[in-house]
Amino acid sequence: MVEPFGVVEKVNSISSVKPILQAVMPLPEFWEKYRKESLYKTPLFRKPEEPAVVISKMLFYSEKQKTLRRNRKEYLSLMSKIAVREKISGERFLAPKETRKILTHLNFPVVDEQFLTLSEFKNIGDDVFPLVLKGFAKGVTHKTEFKGVRLNIQNKKELFEAAESIKKSFASQGKEIEYFVLQPFRKLESELLIGASRDASFGPIVMFGSGGKYVEILNDVAIRSAILSDADADEIIAATKIGKILLGVRGENAVGTKPLKEILKKTALLMIENPQITEVDFNPVGLSHGEFKIIDARIKTFDI
Repeated sequence: MVEPFGVVEKVNSISSVKPILQAVMPLPEFWEKYRKESLYKTPLFRKPEEPAVVISKMLFYSEKQKTLRRNRKEYLSLMSKIAVREKISGERFLAPKETRKILTHLNFPVVDEQFLTLSEFKNIGDDVFPLVLKGFAKGVTHKTEFKGVRLNIQNKKELFEAAESIKKSFASQGKEIEYFVLQPFRKLESELLIGASRDASFGPIVMFGSGGKYVEILNDVAIRSAILSDADADEIIAATKIGKILLGVRGENAVGTKPLKEILKKTALLMIENPQITEVDFNPVGLSHGEFKIIDARIKTFDI
């Protein structure tokens, strides 16, 4: 058996511009001798895979440094827009009407919607079907848990029946419907999630991934800082399984993700410029016939 101390010291003496990492698996007494007698005391690794992990992290850090330098102007421009939150007096989710007003004002691609009470259904024409129907009541965050969503409604008879069913479901849990949200029913090719929140350590962050009602089960989400460059938007999409599918797999044509990147960057900017907004949840963002549309949106705010 080769005495390891001399070999390790010889390797330590090599002068190189590239990092040299050693993995050593000697007898236990080697370590005491190394601590006391080594001229270099260079850190050693006990497992062969550990140097590979370190090199991988060094490369990752190096690439991130290059990204920071490459996108410096874009990052500084975004950081200059960060607003400071002042007095906080409460927290709430905005109602669908309020949310839509914000998103349409900022030119987010939101699906067409009508906000109607049950008595106003009589004014609906036959040409608007098929429809999606959603109930809204204060204090209800997840409508599906209240059985508050009906899809692919084909006519007025089905619409009234669905509305009555949703109304009863809400009432059974002590909630009263304020109004209904009607949307055109769209057959979706993909359901995506775009969201944002505020982290106590990292500040505003954005997320992207697979959406729909199984979002927690699919667990396909990437997260980045809301200081989001164009390159970062490409990266966050490509980091997810659904993103890789959109970019084209197994001979399928890629979907143009430029509109998706615009939604991501607008969401990031919404968080940067509006400190009273604490959470944004667009789920799903639906892909249909090459178009991305926000189908369900929630915005949580602090009152300032």
